Amino acid sequence: MNPKERVLNILDRKPVDRIPIDVLYTPEVENTLKMHVRAKNDFEMWKKLGLDKIVWVFMDYQTESGEAHYQEFVEPPMSGYETPADAEKYPFWPDPDRFKGTSKNLFY
Repeated sequence: MNPKERVLNILDRKPVDRIPIDVLYTPEVENTLKMHVRAKNDFEMWKKLGLDKIVWVFMDYQTESGEAHYQEFVEPPMSGYETPADAEKYPFWPDPDRFKGTSKNLFY
């Protein structure tokens, strides 16, 4: 089975040859993994690691400084927000005006 067939079969509750495997990591870990498996690019690294990678292509989100960013949470970011009115007060909702491009997902 190829990665796309494997993931789609799992979602449809159909048999697969093995459980699909994917991994999420920070850019620093990505660079270390590429060096470890001697891969020239992401696709080669995923293949060498035997990943059933789902590639998410997101719209670019521009921060005020224009730099890319990511967040890692230790606690659930909305713990303590119990009602819809509470959720409306959440200070970290993304600003739709900062997104550029389109969003789609691709299977590798």
